Amino acid sequence: MDYRIRDGLNLRVFLMELGLYVVLTIVYLMIVIKFLSNFLYGLSLGNTVLYAIVALSLMILQGYILEYITSFIMDNLEKQD
Repeated sequence: MDYRIRDGLNLRVFLMELGLYVVLTIVYLMIVIKFLSNFLYGLSLGNTVLYAIVALSLMILQGYILEYITSFIMDNLEKQD
């Protein structure tokens, strides 16, 4: 296979994953803002240690969920090609 073709395919896959991450991150952010903003704000004022633990847990959970969803979608797209 020509290197330019393979590099073009890699770029296409990268851009698809990047776009998917952007969309999923925005959706996740809107969900957190809508449902957890008051809780997180109150927690940040009352118990900063618990707030830090909850915030870090949400970040780790976000990364795991986004990676799982993106991998699932990309695997299904590759199977269709």
